[in-house]
Amino acid sequence: MFGVLGGASRRLVVKEVIRSHKIQIAMLQESKLKCTSDRQMKEIWGGRNIKCVVVDAIGAAGRLLLMWDTWSISMLNS
Repeated sequence: MFGVLGGASRRLVVKEVIRSHKIQIAMLQESKLKCTSDRQMKEIWGGRNIKCVVVDAIGAAGRLLLMWDTWSISMLNS
């Protein structure tokens, strides 16, 4: 069973929030994605200029997913 962002319709809702509020950096707690592919990141973020860092789950807790717009933000260290 996929978690909150596992379904395409749920990723579309997050994408709409990011787009409508012009968000440049987002962190999602307990994303529970089984994998984090480029396709999934584009479905969530909506653009090509995205980078992400995923912190894997420990025990029953879900993952942390940090995404940012590379046109606006540069990550120096993670």
